[in-house]
Amino acid sequence: MPGVIDRYRDRLPFADGDPVVSLHEGSTPLLHAPLLSREVGAEVHLKLEGANPTGSFKDRGMTCAVSDAVRDGAEAVVCASTGNTAASLAAYAARAGLRGAVIVPEGKIAAGKLAQALMHGARVIALRGNFDRALELVRGAPVAHPETVASAIRIGNPARWEEAMAAMTESEGAIDMVSDAEILAAYRFLAAHEGVFCEPASAASVAGLLRHGAGEARRVVCVLTGHGLKDPQTALEQSGSVVPCAPELAAVEQAILG
Repeated sequence: MPGVIDRYRDRLPFADGDPVVSLHEGSTPLLHAPLLSREVGAEVHLKLEGANPTGSFKDRGMTCAVSDAVRDGAEAVVCASTGNTAASLAAYAARAGLRGAVIVPEGKIAAGKLAQALMHGARVIALRGNFDRALELVRGAPVAHPETVASAIRIGNPARWEEAMAAMTESEGAIDMVSDAEILAAYRFLAAHEGVFCEPASAASVAGLLRHGAGEARRVVCVLTGHGLKDPQTALEQSGSVVPCAPELAAVEQAILG
């Protein structure tokens, strides 16, 4: 399957002869969610962006960013990130043969994302500050000290918040809030009842749907931006414990039957 640039070249600033750095991103599944649909009284589908090459939707933009860097003759690429962008940049930089560097907030990046960035050979710099300070150092209302279990969206002053607000207004959309408890409840619901394991930030869209309902909509798509393995620590904290068992048939049977 061709990547984003090859599929949408007529809508992107790339000519036929331009270099393309791709891992065949995009074309992720759109999965019907029957139990969630029943809960909210609408036909709900889940866009599984965790099926992208590095496990998040960030690959869609990164193929364009790194391809542009190669076209411009860059030798290195750098970004500030809470995790998913770091992992994606590191992978695409490796694919392109460029040096990659990522600035992350110290202690605020999920283990899976940090592991990815390091394995792909990026130079990872842990900044003693939050994402917003990291963004200042490389190129609604802002939140001074953002805190949430959803590490991917622990950002108080998004880089493109003005454009996001404009898009909301133009599309007649809305922005609302959910709590960490609601995010984690949606996170567990998706895994236990729909068989879909996403990272906590991805469950925010489903949490919003469960809290605020579908309104007059008959069909809803919740975009799940990243795979659950991005944040294994939260998964372990939110799931059941491992059952110890002696290496005997009777003990195994008892462990299975509870």
